[in-house]
Amino acid sequence: MSYPLNDAIINAGCLMFFNEPAATSRQTDVLDSLLYVQLAASKRHAKFTEFEHWKDTWLAASSRFGWTLQRSEHISEPAARGISQTVWDIGARALLGFVGETRVAEAEHLVRQPPQPQALDLLVSQTSQLRADRDKPSETTLVFQIGIVDAPGNLTLLMLHFTTRQPLARDVLFASLDAASLSGNIELTVCSMRLADLVYRQFREPFATALQDRRAALIRPWKEASHAEQP
Repeated sequence: MSYPLNDAIINAGCLMFFNEPAATSRQTDVLDSLLYVQLAASKRHAKFTEFEHWKDTWLAASSRFGWTLQRSEHISEPAARGISQTVWDIGARALLGFVGETRVAEAEHLVRQPPQPQALDLLVSQTSQLRADRDKPSETTLVFQIGIVDAPGNLTLLMLHFTTRQPLARDVLFASLDAASLSGNIELTVCSMRLADLVYRQFREPFATALQDRRAALIRPWKEASHAEQP
């Protein structure tokens, strides 16, 4: 039986959706492994200025630490002119062929709910970087990940990257993008992956130890749990 997505969590630069109860061991494995992979890639390459190298390092690290790549697709496209679209619109369209309309709609329903301010602060700080130059217009680079995890442990992950001269609003997901302000194409990579426990189990404790002082700052629920949701 497939359950609807019911949880949204910011995991550094990745907005993640789950369809099982929070705090399960499987969810912890997914969050820890993907946080460690992000940090490992960022230690080698600057995410905002060396994105392709960062992405390649991310993919190599994920494979080493137990993620099996089952399917991937890369899209490089100019922004559609004359059409109002948002970061979420672009990402959702790329995800449709991997997870279907129902999953995308469930994810959007969760992320349309007002986030807690700390979660939004974390998302903005981890996914966008402003470059100011006296001789050139200021540019903002966005590197954004969306991950959808089904109960069996399958992960569909989108990586989205673009640079724009448009000042990005704090509501980075749903603010309208100005196509004329984009520098170059919008780059999208979608991966279908699965975490192999036989491989990951050797990293579980070392990762938990390495991340114990980082989780509180880099992992946050999208919204505060209501009294009805709290145990």
